[in-house]
Amino acid sequence: MSADESAFLSREELLGGLPAKRASTLLFAVEGRTAQLVLQSRQAAARFISEKAAEAKERAFLDALAQGRDLPVQPTIQDLERYAAQWASLVSPDPGLRAAVAYLISQKYIFTHRTIPGIRRALALDDAAVKQSFQSRYGFPLADIYAPDVSRLERLRWVWSSIAYRLDNLPPFWMVFALTLTETVGASILALPIALAKIGPIAGVVQLIVLGMVNVLTIASLAEAVARNGNVRYGNTYFGRVVADYLGSAGAVILTLALLTLSFVVLMVYDVGVSTALAGATPLPGVVWLAALFLVQFYFLYRQSLNATIASALIISAVNIGLILLIALLALPHTRLSNLMYVNLPFVNGRPFDPSILGLMFGVILTSYFGHTSTGTSARIVLSRDPSGRSLIWGALSAMLVSIALYTIWVVAVNGSVAPSILAAQTGTALTPLAAVVGPSINIFGLAFVILGMGMGSIQYSLALFNQVREWLPEPTPSEDGSIKPARADLASWLKYAAASHPGRFWLAVAPTGLVFLVIEWLLANHQESFTAPLGILGTLAVPLLAGVLPMLMLVASRRKSDFIPATVFRFLGNPIVVAGIYLLFVLNFFLHGLLIWQDPFQRLLALGIGVGIVIATGVFIRRGAFTPRAVLEVRVERNPDLAASFNITACGKPLLADVRLDYSDDAKQVHAATGKLETFSQLRLATFQARLPAVRELKVWVHQVSAQEESRRLPARVQIRTGAETRLVESDDSDGQTFLPIDPARDSSIQVQVEFS
Repeated sequence: MSADESAFLSREELLGGLPAKRASTLLFAVEGRTAQLVLQSRQAAARFISEKAAEAKERAFLDALAQGRDLPVQPTIQDLERYAAQWASLVSPDPGLRAAVAYLISQKYIFTHRTIPGIRRALALDDAAVKQSFQSRYGFPLADIYAPDVSRLERLRWVWSSIAYRLDNLPPFWMVFALTLTETVGASILALPIALAKIGPIAGVVQLIVLGMVNVLTIASLAEAVARNGNVRYGNTYFGRVVADYLGSAGAVILTLALLTLSFVVLMVYDVGVSTALAGATPLPGVVWLAALFLVQFYFLYRQSLNATIASALIISAVNIGLILLIALLALPHTRLSNLMYVNLPFVNGRPFDPSILGLMFGVILTSYFGHTSTGTSARIVLSRDPSGRSLIWGALSAMLVSIALYTIWVVAVNGSVAPSILAAQTGTALTPLAAVVGPSINIFGLAFVILGMGMGSIQYSLALFNQVREWLPEPTPSEDGSIKPARADLASWLKYAAASHPGRFWLAVAPTGLVFLVIEWLLANHQESFTAPLGILGTLAVPLLAGVLPMLMLVASRRKSDFIPATVFRFLGNPIVVAGIYLLFVLNFFLHGLLIWQDPFQRLLALGIGVGIVIATGVFIRRGAFTPRAVLEVRVERNPDLAASFNITACGKPLLADVRLDYSDDAKQVHAATGKLETFSQLRLATFQARLPAVRELKVWVHQVSAQEESRRLPARVQIRTGAETRLVESDDSDGQTFLPIDPARDSSIQVQVEFS
């Protein structure tokens, strides 16, 4: 018996019997599993959640679960119903235990018979055996646990739960498509007409399509690289960990700095957009609206959570996209041919080169197409439903194509309605001049978009900035005498204390959001605010790294060392000409802005510095083995009643055929394959894999078990790896199940791996 089961029973447990304790434990496990799924949904909907932040939340959740404390996320009866299929495997077939769990749920929650079909299936509450057990144990029929009706507020919660269930269970393709599209089409769309005003709608649409197709290639490359990564499928791995897996710590540092810059600048832009839009539609000035917005941001920073889920994020974003289309439709009847035919391109009809046009245009367009991180945040959920990776790749690619079409409609509608000179002079959003042409209806729908899009977005980006800064701060640790106060009163000691204390960590993490607030307040007070210019700078310095350079480098690395092979692979993306072309396009962006386009000395120096830094970083990636060819042998056991087991062998991102010998208790079997099932795993004693290696320089052996929650754990086994004359023994239960071994292609032309199962 476990310590839990052998402990003294309480009076209630003595009166209720041991099943009462087992039922209480089971209900806690069910609620824990439900809370974990709710937490994962919130993390998938968050912007730029860091690996450490995700791990901290997961660790707090698991600690509470292990110690029987209150869970950080308290599930509702609607959550239990929504995720009933996922926790049903925890339930014992014992009718008495199911009846006892049903009784405990009825004591804690209120529900009707009609509202919980999933819970009824999971606990078999409609079975005669469970009903009889309940009647004999509690003295009244099981039907009495159902309420005859619920309050109006509770009915609304059930309606929302039904909608959320359908959205959370979208087919994997539509899940990726929706998340990527909603991440891509954001408030930066309000800056596109202004950025393209100087060159005209036709030339602007051409630029939108060209750069949009480039982003189609980069997001497809990123999706393929993510689909090839095993840590994404099994564990709480997010975008940062994937970059580190392929490009090492240097790549993770570049990603962190780029995301930090992105969060800071976008938060500034959203603060300007919300305050100026509300000031234009109300008597209150922008400084007042900005102060109110900061208070809202601070409230959620204090809570350290927005509690947004995939369902709520999709609904809000769908409403925003609907508002954009509605505004575009209202504007289309007001388009004028003279506005549509306006063209102002350098060197056309003798026009001089105007670098300011290109700087703003490229930056805003690239920022508008940035939705690449959604591929990493949604990958775990999507790959658990479609392990082939086909949905992940095609969903992201399709969303980018739709965004091109949406942006084209928007630019034609707005730039065709408003004169180019008026748009080009705007410091706020394109809604103000559009409302002057179309009418006050634009203000109504525009304000709804501003509040839902930029207002909610500002909260998300402030939380992202908060988590990114806090990740850099040291963990709070007490001093040797148990005190956390500094021993000395000098400034350095107090700063160190502040960074290591809980209150200090909070206020230091809030500081960047406060700094943005103060800067924008000063700009508003002096009428120097700009909605479009910061997006142009962001799209020049940070977005090319996140949406161009890193995806292409990750694609090259993944095709040399991937754990899995997606069902959809666009071979041409790995062509050296394509990779080099896209890489150079984004790297040259820095040098062109530093040498030709930008005129400000500081901006030019910054662009040139980043360009040189990226070239040096690429050399570091190569030197540290980011593109080293690797062979991977994976042995995986699914922790389900059938103990389904399989193996998968790849080399340089392609299947590697191997001779596989399976020794059972009373039989042996041989196959020649790159992937296959390990039948009757419970009787398997030894698996031997032997293969000739192509020109690889690294071997990865991954022996692990996957829980019902799609989480990887080490599988107790004894692994013997033989390469040439060298033999290495690995006890996989002393590690995470992953073993890496350098390979000399000139000497180690073949390998033999024996896995002896405990």
